[in-house]
Amino acid sequence: LGESRSLGASNPAPSAAQHHFCAYLQCAVGAVMEGSDLVQLQAIIAGLARHAVPEPRSYRACTPAEVFVQCAGVKALGPAPIDGRSSVRLVEDALEELTRDYPEHAQVLANLSVVHASLDLVCLAHHAERSLFTAVRGTDRSLNLRTTPKDWSNNLRIAFGAGPATRTTPAFDEYTKCRRAYPEYKSFGCGHSLGGAVVLDVAKLSEHDPFLRFERVDVFNTAVSPLARSFVKLHGTSLHVHRVSGDWASWGLDWLQVSDVHVHPLKSHVPERHSLQHFMPSKAPGRERAQFAGEGQGQATMGQVVDEPGWNFADLFGIVSCVGSRRKHVWPAPAPQVAQPVLRCSSSEGPDGFRRKASPQENAHEAMAEGVVEARRAGG
Repeated sequence: LGESRSLGASNPAPSAAQHHFCAYLQCAVGAVMEGSDLVQLQAIIAGLARHAVPEPRSYRACTPAEVFVQCAGVKALGPAPIDGRSSVRLVEDALEELTRDYPEHAQVLANLSVVHASLDLVCLAHHAERSLFTAVRGTDRSLNLRTTPKDWSNNLRIAFGAGPATRTTPAFDEYTKCRRAYPEYKSFGCGHSLGGAVVLDVAKLSEHDPFLRFERVDVFNTAVSPLARSFVKLHGTSLHVHRVSGDWASWGLDWLQVSDVHVHPLKSHVPERHSLQHFMPSKAPGRERAQFAGEGQGQATMGQVVDEPGWNFADLFGIVSCVGSRRKHVWPAPAPQVAQPVLRCSSSEGPDGFRRKASPQENAHEAMAEGVVEARRAGG
């Protein structure tokens, strides 16, 4: 890579991992074939970005039968506490699982270091090869206060022909800080769906600065609206657009007549055309259905970076029904009934528990008390 890869006779022979990584870079400068190693690697890294989002501490849950009526019980909506280090740990855990899922890419994945992770993007560095990989997160399909409002507002902006501005600005700022920490590294960017649209805008903003400019950007089923005036054009960056036929999010590419789009074949075992899994390699035997603890609420599990359920008409009603719905009224519990003490004479009671007949003195006291009450009522 650049001057650092000029190996003289005195330099040690490159390792097997370096040979493997150089094979990726040969794809970067030449024509990209469907299923090439670099495309698969970029797809794997693009799916990593979603693991940086901690799952919500709690959420509103609706069952299918209750979607059209109301939520199945209101649970407290509170975002989990987050800092940069917690996101880094989440991505590191997912990266470790991916090395087991994809043994063909294990040598490269094992040498990637997570140097930055946030709700918007993840940066990974391959220090031996002096390369920086930036993945921008797509739409978080869980109901998360930290991500859902921003994601769907930007999806609506894209649908009406505008750009994902509120996601692009923080992503560009974070990428700039990370890129300036490794100015001599070659930079690669990737993103899926909404993440693809954001990374394209970040790449466009970075082109004016040669130290920020991406070497290559791969986007997968990127969100493109037919209402957009034009597609992003990059002059100093190698851009590779990947999609599968019939994908609903990227069909605007056909409308805008974007050339040089790599159309990948559909995988029969993937239920949704929009899934990132169409671009990824096959998992190791026994890892296809692997489940790992610590994830939930619609987020991908470790080792299942791209398995996403499809959205349908009922899901839209679920969002209207659950997100921001009225707070259910919780009626206060009735006050416990306190038994009133019964004045009993100290003499005796009958065998059935009834009081004996009151004495004349007791009747006189009771009459006097009733008279005082009546007098107060009359005076008030």
